[in-house]
Amino acid sequence: LYGVGKQRTPIIFDNQCLSTGGQFFALITGRDRMAADLRPIAFSQCGLEVTVTCHPYDACCALLLHEADCLILMPDGSPFDAPMDDRSPVSFVAFASPTIRDHVWPAWEETLREMTTSG
Repeated sequence: LYGVGKQRTPIIFDNQCLSTGGQFFALITGRDRMAADLRPIAFSQCGLEVTVTCHPYDACCALLLHEADCLILMPDGSPFDAPMDDRSPVSFVAFASPTIRDHVWPAWEETLREMTTSG
């Protein structure tokens, strides 16, 4: 929001989205159909240090998605799996239902492939 520090990441982070828990809540309640956090991938593609991102503790309530029949996956479609620490950057893609995932997935894969192979 106010420039970057010595580590080339924002000094003050202004996120227009809800927190990770808020994104999960929006999926569970039907407000949103899909949520994704690709900051670790995007920052890496741009050669930036990954600091302002989702961490395992942000996504610790992912079990609630499962219990609500929502899906949370790694961006490549593998089961969601994050190390249990307080530093690792975490990417995810989550869907309000398997039907929505099935509908969106082909476009998701193409977009992710373009994002990670361009440059």
